[in-house]
Amino acid sequence: MPENIAENTENVIENNQDKTESVSETNSMSNIQERSYESNAFYEMTSFWEDCIEDLPINIEDIKKFAHNPQIHIKNIRKICRWAYYENGSVMTSINYLKTMFTLDKVVYSKSKTKRKKKFENARQLMQQTLDTIRYKEVIRDNLFNDMIEGMDFKYFEITKSVFADKYLDDIDTLNIVEINELGVKCAVINLPVDYCRIVGRKNGSPIVAFDLRYFDDMAEDDKRRKLQAFPREIREAYSKYSTHNNIKPWKVLNNDNTMVTKINCKAINPYGVPLMICALDDVLYADYFTSTKRNVLDQLNNQIIYQTFPEAKDGRCTLTESQQKNQHKVVKEAITTRQNKYGKSFFSLAAGTKLNDIKVDTSIFDEKNENANKSKVPADLGIASSVLDGNSTGNYAVATLNLELVAGNVYDWINMFIMELNKCINANIIKDKKLYMECAILPVTFVNRDKQVKYMTDLYARGKGSLTAWIASTGWDSDVYLSLMDYELDNDWENKYPTHKTSYTMSSKDNDPSDADHSNGGRSKVAEKTNENSIMSENLNGNAQPKPSTTN
Repeated sequence: MPENIAENTENVIENNQDKTESVSETNSMSNIQERSYESNAFYEMTSFWEDCIEDLPINIEDIKKFAHNPQIHIKNIRKICRWAYYENGSVMTSINYLKTMFTLDKVVYSKSKTKRKKKFENARQLMQQTLDTIRYKEVIRDNLFNDMIEGMDFKYFEITKSVFADKYLDDIDTLNIVEINELGVKCAVINLPVDYCRIVGRKNGSPIVAFDLRYFDDMAEDDKRRKLQAFPREIREAYSKYSTHNNIKPWKVLNNDNTMVTKINCKAINPYGVPLMICALDDVLYADYFTSTKRNVLDQLNNQIIYQTFPEAKDGRCTLTESQQKNQHKVVKEAITTRQNKYGKSFFSLAAGTKLNDIKVDTSIFDEKNENANKSKVPADLGIASSVLDGNSTGNYAVATLNLELVAGNVYDWINMFIMELNKCINANIIKDKKLYMECAILPVTFVNRDKQVKYMTDLYARGKGSLTAWIASTGWDSDVYLSLMDYELDNDWENKYPTHKTSYTMSSKDNDPSDADHSNGGRSKVAEKTNENSIMSENLNGNAQPKPSTTN
């Protein structure tokens, strides 16, 4: 039955795709207010997760059932993954490492050919300013985080005037992070709640998104007002119509030019992406159970059970009378439980043959190899070698490096998917020139392979026709910042004001000045009378003028 449901779901998506493919793209300047990009804005990072993460009452069998068909049980899987991220340290560390693995150095370019250099430069500046305004690195890392935890991510590229610019807030206002913008029209990237968004089709390969307006129905009026102010204008206007007209359907198809959607670990036809940690959930639950068991063992050690065996006669009976047994039991109990003299000595007498013993607790669970085996399972399920996380597990440098390269390739693919969506929105809403399509590209530079990438760019530049912009960007510098510094230094004539120190690395015999008697300007002095036969022969044959392999093509 679940497989039939999945097939029906896919058919619905295909039908919706046919309906949405007819949507035409319009770029009307009259409906867009004048833009300004000259100041920073607070970037919308509203989270739609549960306010309180509680222990999850779920067992391994439920995990197996959910993993068997994740498209049907996607909401339950997302809930478990959110819990696992905060519950398991290996999961949190792995996700955070993957999110921050790339340096996200960028270059801006265009494949379109244009002879109007000023037009191209203006478009390039618009792209650069837009990326800086939305803080593109934060946006990309937030996208990676949502993809790995939720399986997919929905964002909205908004250009609008701020609807909220109050200087004073009440308690309700502070519960949400809202785009605050006092200086007029700005662009912002707004997160949409993943459980209330749905891919309903595709347009030119880009997913078309519908938003469930019933998201606001169960909220109190104050919460609803605040939430609506944090959402894009398109959704606010749609909900206003939905709440006042009974015949309006709850799903609003959003403008494809403003939406950015990515999903991972699924087919293109599937409506939902699958979280990265789905394969690790059973080991996460086992790790949680393992930790709970160790705590129970510690509790047993701290609550030690001691028992007393009274002296026994040959016939099997106790040699003490009933009153003697009670008195001795009381004395031993008080001596063990009270211990009033913490740093002193306690003394009591026992009858001959009395034995005191305790119930032993099995502590083999605290063996280090059990702990290490448990720690290595969860990162392995996420595709990361445990030695990469802690550096203490088994494995060598070569294996760890290879693992990082494989993982980086996977993450880089996710980054490129989001960058394509971001380029689409910026060109449709900011550049607005179909003949000049500007693109932002993220270089494949991580904090681990940066030295290697810089060497690649250096070799390309030195031995071929490499790009100076790419070379600069690979080092971690923004190319515009670096070139601006170079322009500033040239404009102020730093070349002549601050000449390079004259050393053996910067001077040669050609730099030798004949008038420099003490050779303070550097360079090897000329020999007046040569005595070396090889030097004389080379000079007579004009050997220095002969072609050399290093100077010939």
